[in-house]
Amino acid sequence: MNLLSADIKNIDEYNDRLFVFSASGVDVYRKTDWRRVMTASITTTCGCVNNIGIFIGTSNGVYYLPHGLSGVQGTALNLLFNATTTWLLLQDAEIVSMSGHGNDLLICTAAGTDYMPDMVTTAEVYSYADASGCDHAAIDGTRIAYSVASGLHVLSKPSTDWADTDATVLTTASSPAILSNTVQGLAFGADLFIATPAGVSIYDGTTVTNLTSALGAVVDCRFVHPASTATDSAGTLAYATNDGAAGGRFGIYNITAAANETTISGDATTAWSDDDWQSAVYSDGTTATLAIFAQVANISPAPDSAGVRRDWSLYAEITDTLGGVSSVTLTIDGSSVTPTTSAITNGHIVTYTPAAASGYGQQHRVVLSAIDSDGHTVSRSWSFRCVAASGTAATSTAIPQVVVARDIGLSTDEADETYGGVNVLWLDEIQHPLIVTESQAEAVGTQAVDDVTYHQHVRTLLVDRTDTNDDLVSALREGDVFAYTATALGETVKKAEVVAIRQVISQDDDVQYQLVAKHYEAVSL
Repeated sequence: MNLLSADIKNIDEYNDRLFVFSASGVDVYRKTDWRRVMTASITTTCGCVNNIGIFIGTSNGVYYLPHGLSGVQGTALNLLFNATTTWLLLQDAEIVSMSGHGNDLLICTAAGTDYMPDMVTTAEVYSYADASGCDHAAIDGTRIAYSVASGLHVLSKPSTDWADTDATVLTTASSPAILSNTVQGLAFGADLFIATPAGVSIYDGTTVTNLTSALGAVVDCRFVHPASTATDSAGTLAYATNDGAAGGRFGIYNITAAANETTISGDATTAWSDDDWQSAVYSDGTTATLAIFAQVANISPAPDSAGVRRDWSLYAEITDTLGGVSSVTLTIDGSSVTPTTSAITNGHIVTYTPAAASGYGQQHRVVLSAIDSDGHTVSRSWSFRCVAASGTAATSTAIPQVVVARDIGLSTDEADETYGGVNVLWLDEIQHPLIVTESQAEAVGTQAVDDVTYHQHVRTLLVDRTDTNDDLVSALREGDVFAYTATALGETVKKAEVVAIRQVISQDDDVQYQLVAKHYEAVSL
């Protein structure tokens, strides 16, 4: 795992991104394939993410990066908050810990804690002053929590400056009591998880549940990361323990089952796992490891790829390093199909070749799943699109939107009626004539391109499910351009733009398609 520094301060996540804040800045990874998409280099004390963007804590205040950046960022860093000259003043420029949720931001410094509500609409900062400083911050949808020298404060999101009398104070002597007054890590799942030298305490707003033996022989918990819905009785949490003598470990604990899903020996100072514990990050302060316990990888056609061959075949590997997978299932476009599987270490290779080629430009959605040894589902979904044929590519230049003016020589008995001396065919669906007079066409408008005047027809065509090249009509989409010949009217091959397409059943029970299409031609008036 490439990192600016293995000295990880904390880890945050937002949408499909993982943000690893280390002593040298922030590394941003895309969780779907663990590709690093952005780095920002700056001496860092902590960091967090909310809806507004990425916030990097330093000894000189909080720096900011907006979402959506890629590559290496340096000059894009903006000093947003500090204790002297910026937009909203903090109590101290030395940032110790931060936590973000929604549009809110909570900041712990050596002088106390600062809370910024709804940073989009409110230019406010509310503060708790503490000369002893505050060390760890956590925030969720309704509450904030921060550690002080003597324990922990928890309260509803404040709307003004506050004192410790406004908060629930948790210590070893309070009721309920936590395991230690020294807080080393703090995070919200559904409940509040507190890492201490004596283990993990979980506060549900009323009672405290303590985890000690679950963490092994060494209970000195340096970091805790619960699943987003974890409570004191259900869910999972990742934890890191460290006794300074290589006796600690990284672990993922299943609260529901009261058992560890996995543990890795050796001192650990940082821990993170996604909600279904398929992936994890842990560090001992000098090295960092990305451990992907369960995954679907080496996918072909690749996710979000375009221009895929119409005669594509699927390849993927589905694995779980904690015990392998079984019961592989595959769906294509919502329909279950039977893949070919072959065993590999901890999982299977999965292949599938459809019976027929896809249509030009056709998009497919794939869902590949399996059950691991613990009965959990390992799953991934993705999409890809097949190549567009030259005959169905959208035109690069907009075609003029005008009607046709042309007498194509219909006899009176072939026409629906005569209109202004011109024999006319009417389209019931469109409610205007296919053939109109020159004066009517001129009233609607014409457009000259390279001294040629273009006109437009709108008509309905009943076509077979495949064309003369065996291309599927169902592959057409609104806006696609296709070729056709209206033989009955004696017209030559035209280019037409699809307005609508619907499947119909003909009298002989064969599937056909009804196309509402615009076609264009160059005609001199």
